[in-house]
Amino acid sequence: MISALWEIGAVLDEDRTPANVPNAVWLTIPTTRLRGPNARQDNVWLRECLERMTGLKLSGQHRGDEWGAVLVAEWHITEGGSKARILIPPAGVHALRSPGNFVKIETTAAHRLPPHA
Repeated sequence: MISALWEIGAVLDEDRTPANVPNAVWLTIPTTRLRGPNARQDNVWLRECLERMTGLKLSGQHRGDEWGAVLVAEWHITEGGSKARILIPPAGVHALRSPGNFVKIETTAAHRLPPHA
């Protein structure tokens, strides 16, 4: 899951997506890139990772106001399993593009892994 998070962050970086966007961002990423070089060739684990990222909640305060969001708003595996389309809401983009927030997300993601992982 952490490698998929890294890849999503890398695509945002490659696309030069600013940390503060007014609208959600759709990313289209090859599933082989999200799965990693030595991962299963099917998308079983990738689907599980995307499902968990959809449940990853972000929250905080900004100028005294509380806010909350999810990291991934929506995802689709398309083109016979070769591509993943992932919708990242503005707060998710900000979190993935901000180094301090990204570390917190990685830590949370790592704690969500099963013990044998």
